Amino acid sequence: MTVLQRHPFAVFLVIGSGMLALETWIATLLPTLERPDIVAFAITGDVLLGLPVLYYFLMARRNHFPILTVVPVTIVAYFLLRLILPPGHRSHLELLALAAPAVEVVLVVALFHRVRAAVKSIRQRGGQEVYAADALRKALEESLGRHIATSLLAAELSLIYFAVAGWFKQFSTDQPGALTFAYYGRNAFGVAIGALLGLVLVEAALLQVVLHQWNPAIAWIALGVHLYLVFWIIGYYQSARLQPLVLTTKRLHLRSGLFWRAEVPLRDIAAVEKATIRVTEENGYRNTAVFGEADLVIRLTQPVMLYGLFGISKQASIIGLAVDSPEALRLALVARMQWDNPENSQ
Repeated sequence: MTVLQRHPFAVFLVIGSGMLALETWIATLLPTLERPDIVAFAITGDVLLGLPVLYYFLMARRNHFPILTVVPVTIVAYFLLRLILPPGHRSHLELLALAAPAVEVVLVVALFHRVRAAVKSIRQRGGQEVYAADALRKALEESLGRHIATSLLAAELSLIYFAVAGWFKQFSTDQPGALTFAYYGRNAFGVAIGALLGLVLVEAALLQVVLHQWNPAIAWIALGVHLYLVFWIIGYYQSARLQPLVLTTKRLHLRSGLFWRAEVPLRDIAAVEKATIRVTEENGYRNTAVFGEADLVIRLTQPVMLYGLFGISKQASIIGLAVDSPEALRLALVARMQWDNPENSQ
């Protein structure tokens, strides 16, 4: 097996670094050349086209990455050019920057069409997801592939969905025999969210007064960061409200806002217990409460995977749960465990 087949990323880094080093050396000669603008334009073409093409053939094509992953490589190449070229030879880069909004619109439209086509394909095959965020994530994975970039995009789009559309939505499911258990009213979660929002808004207002007198640009950046944080907090609360635990005849669909998700087969649940300090200290325990400590724990005969934001995953053999009605969930789980497998016991 060749080096390229075994270490394509290392080969890409070596060749790309060599290309950038050569172009940087040529850029240092620009003040001594008769036609520096032509050479600067050639350097721009080499880097702005060379790096994405190199990435495509060495990385994307070989690993079946979606073609859209070339875009961030092109953006990185653009900013590298701003470092390589002297200030007096960047006029053509400024023209490229003017075209950025148009390119962004084209990319958003293209992504929208690909995701819409994937959602349509899932519906035509009869695919049905319990949660809207799962349908969005699976549509993105089908359209763009299963990568960390897809996980990040799915998390960001889910956040936007919950923060904007969440105000007008109520959870419902067509799963046969499904029981839902809310958890956003437990452990003063709503109070904590309200207090956190208040602190962020007060901090934003105070920083605006202080920073605007020192540096208006930094003040606006700080305001943008705080507004995004407000947006995130609202989205997180709505994600908890619109993604309750769903118990069907075969599995427990476990969600913890935007942070954790898991599908727990009822046949793998050995016991349902009240949470105690002793249990929470055992190996394999994971607390999935959206806020605070768990009320119940489920013991599993074999571990399940908990999937979190940004591609994080963890195994759990004991899972802590916190819902608004813990006793109702416990009784429902015990009843359906015995229904799914008569040999199960509490």
